[in-house]
Amino acid sequence: MYPAMNRSPKELISLNLHFLLELYNRSRRDVCEDLRLSYTTFCDWYNGKTYPRIENLEAIAYYFRIEARDFFIEIEKNALLVGRLSAYAESLGVRLRDSDNPHFTVEDYNETPEGYPVELICGKFFIMEPPNIKHQTIVMELSAEIRNTIRQRGGKCRVFPGPFDVELPTKEASVVVPDITIICDSSKLTFKRCVGAPDWIVEVLSERTAKKDQKEKLAAYEEAGVREYWIIDQFHDSITVYSLSEAGGVNTYGIPAIYAFTDPVPVGIYEDFSICLAELDIDLEISE
Repeated sequence: MYPAMNRSPKELISLNLHFLLELYNRSRRDVCEDLRLSYTTFCDWYNGKTYPRIENLEAIAYYFRIEARDFFIEIEKNALLVGRLSAYAESLGVRLRDSDNPHFTVEDYNETPEGYPVELICGKFFIMEPPNIKHQTIVMELSAEIRNTIRQRGGKCRVFPGPFDVELPTKEASVVVPDITIICDSSKLTFKRCVGAPDWIVEVLSERTAKKDQKEKLAAYEEAGVREYWIIDQFHDSITVYSLSEAGGVNTYGIPAIYAFTDPVPVGIYEDFSICLAELDIDLEISE
C-alpha cells in the first residue's frame, strides 16, 4: 500500500484518472485517440486493474500538464495542484462542472490566451494540431494559385491562409480557423476576423483532427451557409468538394464530389476555373 494515502499505486492512478477526465470533460476514448493508447488497456488503468508503464504514465501526465509523481497523491485533495489544473483547464476553454451553461460563447473564445491553438465549433472547444510540412506546402501553394487567378480576372475576392479567425452564424457560437478562407463580400471583414459565412473554405486534413474537419466543421459550415467547402486529404491524395444548395428553405451540401490530386477540380465560385493539385509544387522529399 502507498504509505502516505493508504492506497495502492493502482488505486491512486485510477482515482486520479477519474478526477482528471471529469475536470477536463474528456472521455476515455478521447484520451486514447489523442495519445494513441489501447482503449482496453487504458480502461484497466482507469478501473484500477493494472497500472501504466512509466513511459505511458509520463505521456498521460504530460497530456494533463502535471508531473508523473502527482499520480501518487490524491490530486483532488491537493488544493494547490487542483487550483493550478483548474487555471490550466480554463485557459483551454474547459468549463468546469458548470451544468447550467454547458456551451461556450464568442466571448469565451475571445478570452482564451492569444495564439492558443483552439477553435470554437457550435459551442464546444477543440484543440488544433500543429501542421506538418506537406500540409503547409499545400496551403501556401493553393492559396497562391487561387489569389493569382482572382487577380488575373480582376476579381474582388480575398484569400486568407490560416491562421485566420472566422466567426460563423451558427445557432451555437462558432469561431473557426480554416486552412484557407476565400471571402468575396468585404463587408464581412473586421479588424480581427471574418464575421459571417465565407464563400469558400479549404481544410487540409491532419492525422489527429481529420474527424473534426469531416464531421463538426462540415456541419457548422453547412449550417452557416458556406457556399463551397473543400476537404483535402494529404494522406490519400484526394479532394472532397461540398457545394451548398437549398432544400425546403434549409442549407444542405448533399452528396459531395470526390477528386484525385491528378484531376482538375472545378471551382464553384468562379466560372471556367479549375485547379489540379498535381500541377502545383507540393511534392517534397522530406525525412520522417
